Amino acid sequence: MFNILFVSHEAVLTGAPINLYRLIMCLNRNKFNPFFFSPLPGPIIEKLAKEKIETLCFQRNLTYKLSKFIKKKKIDLVHVNTKIATYGAFAGKLRKTKVLWHIHEDLSEGIGNRFLIKIINKMSDKIVVVSRKRAEPFISQGVTKIEMIYNGVDLQEFNSDIDGEGVRREFNIDASTPLLGIIATIEPGKGHHTLIRSLKEIIKIIPNLRVLIVGKASPFSKKYLKKIKVLIQNLKLSHAVRFTGSREDIPDIIQALDLLILPSLNESFGTVLIEAMALRKPVVATEVGGVPEVVEKDVTGLLVPPENPSALAKAIIFLLKNPLKASEMGKKGRERVEKYFTLHQHVKRIEEIYEELLMENHLDLN
Repeated sequence: MFNILFVSHEAVLTGAPINLYRLIMCLNRNKFNPFFFSPLPGPIIEKLAKEKIETLCFQRNLTYKLSKFIKKKKIDLVHVNTKIATYGAFAGKLRKTKVLWHIHEDLSEGIGNRFLIKIINKMSDKIVVVSRKRAEPFISQGVTKIEMIYNGVDLQEFNSDIDGEGVRREFNIDASTPLLGIIATIEPGKGHHTLIRSLKEIIKIIPNLRVLIVGKASPFSKKYLKKIKVLIQNLKLSHAVRFTGSREDIPDIIQALDLLILPSLNESFGTVLIEAMALRKPVVATEVGGVPEVVEKDVTGLLVPPENPSALAKAIIFLLKNPLKASEMGKKGRERVEKYFTLHQHVKRIEEIYEELLMENHLDLN
């Protein structure tokens, strides 16, 4: 049995943390004993605690305290999630413990990112990235200890038996009303403003359209949320848009939609895209970052340029006006997820890397 410490920068059920949570929940517990740390409290800590997985949460002296914990619990490997959680890597190296650093972010530009890549390379034994696009900055700097592993979705959690009617009833949207959804943290990089601006054009053609904005603003994006709400009022779209806040019933939300929209300015992967595809929903997304690796253009969804409301509107109108084409894209999306993006595949490869690193450690000790 190997002890694995998972280090996250936060414990929310979105983005990189939720992918880490899903990995922990699916680990082979006969081989790996997980521990979880986040400097911020959140639902992941609560959920893991219910599963009898030991969790830690503190805000000060992170490296020092984690180093002590690694020694106390005889941690064999530290899994650091995102570039932000540097304290996990430093703590691991202080104890000469194996470190896997899981990078979700774009490190392609800037002197700061080039310096960070050097740190990540020095402080880790293996670097995992979520798309080929995100591997490029590392490869360009000669990093060799890198592995690309796509995020995965649980096909049992996202299956066709899910009923989205309850969500539509909750928001007074009948079954015949076209419904779009964007599921993302409300922040500028997710492109909510582009979707809102596109609605003015779409509603001219499809006046009964409704939109769900699922998620909440990050602590640094409160002004952006206000800006979005003002934009909705100025464009006279208040009747068409519903803010749901954070939700844990994402499969039900997606099942209620006709289309999933992700108009990001940049996106490393876009887990919500494979969640929608698993539920046979066509997607419209921006052709940025790792998205073209996830969405097969014109086969499982439509891709448009970022910050282009007209192109986004055109793509959405096309799919809403061509339900047979949309249905075919949804079917192809499910097939693509089953082939490339299952949680089983994701966890299996991560576990293989754990074993490779820990076997190296065993050989080093001998």
